[in-house]
Amino acid sequence: MTNNELLYAMSNMMDTKLRAELQPLKNEMQDMRSEMQSIKSEMQSIKSDLQGEMQSIKSGLQGEMQSIKSDLQGEMQSMKSGLQGEMQSMKSDLQGEMQSIKSELQGEMQSMKSELQGEMQSMKSELQDEMQSIESGLQKEIHQIKLCQENVILPRLDTIESCYTDTYRRYRDNADKLEAVFDDVDIMKKVVAEHSKKLQKMA
Repeated sequence: MTNNELLYAMSNMMDTKLRAELQPLKNEMQDMRSEMQSIKSEMQSIKSDLQGEMQSIKSGLQGEMQSIKSDLQGEMQSMKSGLQGEMQSMKSDLQGEMQSIKSELQGEMQSMKSELQGEMQSMKSELQDEMQSIESGLQKEIHQIKLCQENVILPRLDTIESCYTDTYRRYRDNADKLEAVFDDVDIMKKVVAEHSKKLQKMA
């Protein structure tokens, strides 16, 4: 085996071992990314739901106001054919009722708005806490990975490199001796074969 083939074999063995040790770390990082993506999707879903509910409430209130307005206009048109005094009195009463209804609706809308804002703020705080906790955990794990690389993986790689380098040097330094040994063995084989033939003839 040539020097290049030895180096190529050692490089393949080092790459295989390094991939095997780093694969679990890569899998953990992938799982963390999936969890972060799931949290972002849940946040987007909550935001969409809140927007839908607020739009539904607004549409319902607008519909009710439009219905009340239409009913009042119909009643006022019917009353217009009657006595002017009664119409004026009823108009005043209706204006008072409309103002009362408007005030009540505004109070209810303000109350609902405050509740929704409180809930949204609470959810925002909880999500921020969760995100902070996840970020802190990721930073700790990344720090542990760096420590593992510095204290475990890199020293092992240095040891493996030193071992393969020493082995390569021994093979390189003794290559000439090995060729001489092979030559001596060939000579011994020939001598043994000749002696064997002579012994057979003598027998």
